[in-house]
Amino acid sequence: MKRFYLSSGAAVAALVLSSLGTANASTISIVRHNDAEVEMVGGIRDDTSTYGSDLAGARIYAHYADGTNEEIIWESHARTFVEPNGETWSTTEGGASGTDIDLSMTWDGFVVTTRNVLSYITIDLLNAGVVFDTTTTFDYDWMGNPTNGSTLGSSFGYGFEYYDEYEPLPGHTTASYYGVVNEVGEEAVGDLYTTMTVDFSGMENNGIFGDVAFRSDLDALSIADGLSQVPLPSSLSLLLLGLGGLGLRQRHLNRAKARA
Repeated sequence: MKRFYLSSGAAVAALVLSSLGTANASTISIVRHNDAEVEMVGGIRDDTSTYGSDLAGARIYAHYADGTNEEIIWESHARTFVEPNGETWSTTEGGASGTDIDLSMTWDGFVVTTRNVLSYITIDLLNAGVVFDTTTTFDYDWMGNPTNGSTLGSSFGYGFEYYDEYEPLPGHTTASYYGVVNEVGEEAVGDLYTTMTVDFSGMENNGIFGDVAFRSDLDALSIADGLSQVPLPSSLSLLLLGLGGLGLRQRHLNRAKARA
């Protein structure tokens, strides 16, 4: 997301300043899975800003502590503002809404509102024009040489973190990235991914409830459909299958407690 609406240089300064207000969750683990590559055609867009409309088509999978789950699709929409002098201007935003969850994007990241305890959330960008940029490495070093730690054009990124004026969240959170992205004809660097799954089950009450804000850097593609259509990474498929099994087990436990 490059801090949304900011140029790459301003993004770095803003990130440093805003980190002073980052909510201090007890622990966060970031895991990268490089077992399935997704080819990218055209590279990263020169304009490093990322807008809500860029995520149109993304699939959101929500899994709740009571064993239920739902899938929703990110949609873009226009919003019009009216100035006191009568002039109007509009911007294109986006979000996804379901029965027990709403997910939107601010200038600084994602805001999720849950009406059920959320244990896991998966954001799959394969059908959107965006990828996750998970490393803080720049494209070039101070001598102008490629660093080999950042896909050219992606520059400075960062992985999952909580933000804003939210209370520190006790417990442990794991953010896992899947679908490592490579440019056509090049090996994957290991910084860009199509999919992020966030495990909140290590938090108090086995998940999060209400309003929580988080961010994970996003880079918009120069070609909106510039990712090759490949099957969901096998490791993610197994994870989602496992989550379903956990949900079934939880329902059985709940029923057993009710009978007791």
